[in-house]
Amino acid sequence: MSSFDAVVSRMIEGAAPRDIAAELNLSVETVYHYASQGRKQGLPIPHRRGGARGSRVDRIAISKSLMTCLSAQSAARGMTESELANRILEAVVFDRIVDAVLDDGARHA
Repeated sequence: MSSFDAVVSRMIEGAAPRDIAAELNLSVETVYHYASQGRKQGLPIPHRRGGARGSRVDRIAISKSLMTCLSAQSAARGMTESELANRILEAVVFDRIVDAVLDDGARHA
């Protein structure tokens, strides 16, 4: 089974992209890319939202100008601007690098 097929299968089963990446020795970016490509092919791959399974999902507003800035990077990764924005936010929060990204001198736990 190819990596693409394995990712698609696990995504359809509901596995988290980070778990799939670890299982298959792939980057999380590759997992998201394969999932996006599978969706474009019409495969029934659910869209993942951050957080634990079954957790409530809040939405945030992102300006059109910011979405436009994300356009080239999202296209290069085979995902939508919204998917990329979500991935960036997840990475910053889960990797605990908010202080480094903002570099505003504030320190919060």
